[in-house]
Order: sequence, then C-alpha cells, then structure tokens
Amino acid sequence: MYIMSFLQITEKLGSYVPVITNCSRGVIGRDAISDEFKEQPAQFVGMINKFSSNVSGSKSPAAIIMFSERQAFITAAVEKMDRTMSPETVIVGDYECQFQHTIGYICVAVALVFVKYSNKPHGIGETQFHAVLSSGLLPIGHAYKVTFFGEDRFRSWLNAKREGSHELDAGTIWKLALEDVCYSLGVPASLRVFIGLEKVGCTTPFAFHEYYGDDEERLHVGGIGIKKGDTFRFYRPDTTTALSSVANVSNQLRSFKQERTSGDNKRWEVFGGLIFNSCDRRQILYNQPNIDSSPFLDNFPGVTLGGIFCSGEVGRGYVQESQEQKWGRCCLHAFSAVHLIMSYRP
Repeated sequence: MYIMSFLQITEKLGSYVPVITNCSRGVIGRDAISDEFKEQPAQFVGMINKFSSNVSGSKSPAAIIMFSERQAFITAAVEKMDRTMSPETVIVGDYECQFQHTIGYICVAVALVFVKYSNKPHGIGETQFHAVLSSGLLPIGHAYKVTFFGEDRFRSWLNAKREGSHELDAGTIWKLALEDVCYSLGVPASLRVFIGLEKVGCTTPFAFHEYYGDDEERLHVGGIGIKKGDTFRFYRPDTTTALSSVANVSNQLRSFKQERTSGDNKRWEVFGGLIFNSCDRRQILYNQPNIDSSPFLDNFPGVTLGGIFCSGEVGRGYVQESQEQKWGRCCLHAFSAVHLIMSYRP
C-alpha cells in the first residue's frame, strides 16, 4: 500500500520534485474528506478493528493468526484484543519468531485477519474457527507478590516477597524455588523455567514470563507489563501434565467432532487444522513422534494438518476451558500446543 502511494505521488509531481515517504507511527493533520483536524497514532489493534468493521460490520474478527519478533511487542495489543473483542474471536500464533511479509515496510508484528463478509454472494458458505490448548507447565512452590519492578523494551526485573513476610532478595527467592523443584521426576534442570503472573486489575489476568536469572538483588524475566502488587509463582515443564493435557485435547476434539456431525450441525465439515507447538515440549515428551498432532490426526483422519514449532504460543478462544484457564485467563503461553480447527458449512 505504501509503495503504491509513493509511486502515485512521484508520478503526479514528476522527477524534479523531491519526495520522502516516512512509514510513521501515526499522522497529524486535517482530514481531506471531513476537514476535521486529527492526531491519529497508528494502532495495531485499531487497524484490525477498522478492517473488520469495514468488511463485516463488527470490530471483532472471526480469527487472527499473528506473529511477533518478541513477546514485549504484542503484550499490550493482545491484552487489548482480549478485552475488547468478542469471546468468539479465535487468536493463535507465535510471539517469539522471525518472519517475512509483503506489507511493504518494516514491522515487528503482523496479523492475518479473517472476517465474515457481510455482503457475501448467494451460495457461498461459512467458515468457523475453533482453538484447543494443550498445556505443559506445573506450578511449584510458594506465591510471591511484586514489590518493585522495572523494564526496558524487552525484559523486566523485579523484587518480591512472600505473603506475610518482608521483601526477599532475588537470590533467596530462587534458592527457595529450587528447593521446591524435584528434578528427580525426569525433567532436566537445563529446561526453561517461567513465572506465571497474576496481574492486578487486568482483563487478561495471567501471563507467562521466562525466567532469565538474577543479579542477587532482582529477578530478571522476559516480557514487560509487570506491575507492583502482581502475584507470581514459578512454573516448570512437567511430563505428566503435558501427557494428561494431550489426552484432554483428544477428548475435547472427539466431543467437538460429535457435535459437528449431529442435529443441525451435520452440514459442518472440518477441512483443516494448524498447530502452534512449543519447540521445547519434545524434551518433556521424550521425543515421542507426532504426540501433539495425534489428537487431531486420530479424530480427523485424512484431514490436512500443518503447523510450526514456536518459542512462544498465542492462544485465545477455546472450545473448552483448559488447565491454564483454571489458573487465570491467559493468551500468551509457554510449553504448550495450540490447535486451530477450521470447519466449513455450504
């Protein structure tokens, strides 16, 4: 779009007029059509809402597949989408990845947006999207409350205390956490450890942040958005949790399939699936082949399934409540497998 506009401007003005096009974060000026003066910052969520409204009449798309270079780049955007969009809007993706696109300018996050076409021609059917989450993390030890925090563009650092105790230094907190971790269960100590954060006064009150270590004074974690008063616990990968969750996903998809083939839903047909799978899960599943894909393959044999391995999984809008949702509403996951199921009705 920006390249086309640049070419149109230079063509009109000619080669003797210097032209600079800036891919800005918003514009300030008077609207050429309404003559209204506006200060309009560019907003990731706002652009999605506007596109959805123009096509479907609703700000809430049917589904969004998104990719981001870092968790910090989309934390606020995902929280806003979860707060403002319909519960039926499915969001999946990878929040820690490299990607290429054809948008025409540099960006740190992209979204493929699916909306219902309000003026679709007669005879065109309807596509629905559903998501299912398989978790793989187990909470360990005590809960802590954030007493101090700081952040840069990508990471946060914090101090905390146990309920009813004084503030603890980072070294003590990590030592206490290690005492609660039992690596004899077969989970290697080299695996990534996360904190699960319950956020105060937030619609999406739960988020995972990777633990990067400490400097004896403060804990260092990935991502941003942590506030004083937030509560967290440490989470570690757990084989039993992951295997149990895979079985639950298989049961959920079996129930979903039965609903799609009975009563008024008989005309719905699942035509494809995508899976966003943590690249670390294979270590806790002992490299068993196709284990995270098996729920879909077993329930929908012959239906096309594809996917990618991720460093951070986006998931929102589930068929049934997952274990992580019982801890608290969460959209940015870790050590998980997020399934996207697509079905069509003529």
